[in-house]
Amino acid sequence: MESRGESENAERILYNMNPRQLVDVACKAYHKKLVGGEEAASPKEVGLNIYILCHHLAQHNKELAALMKPPPVDGVSGDAALQYYANHTAKFEIVRHDRTMEQIVFPIPEMCEYLTNDTKVRVFHTAERDDQGSKVTASFLQGVDDMF
Repeated sequence: MESRGESENAERILYNMNPRQLVDVACKAYHKKLVGGEEAASPKEVGLNIYILCHHLAQHNKELAALMKPPPVDGVSGDAALQYYANHTAKFEIVRHDRTMEQIVFPIPEMCEYLTNDTKVRVFHTAERDDQGSKVTASFLQGVDDMF
């Protein structure tokens, strides 16, 4: 959805499906059991993709943004799906040459759960950054294979 008339697309989607329906569909997918072979996409994966879509749409709809907030960690109320999706997605921002900023939300690969804290800290401290120290350079992705 990025960079393709995003606000127009968001309006169309939200016109056809209200924010509550979108969040409910993502949550129901999380709780649904996998039926069929392994070649089919898992319901959790489908729900995660809907959650990512909701993240993009939430930039254009305050109600959806409020519904996307995961429940408190220590509380029982709310849906475990939102907590799962929040813990299994990450985001970064890209500043384009024309000075526009774009937010990218993506699923965290499952193998990242197995990275040790030492590896995470090492990557954080050794990643080459820009002059302000806030952005990693394009060469960062070349060293990703070394982590595993």
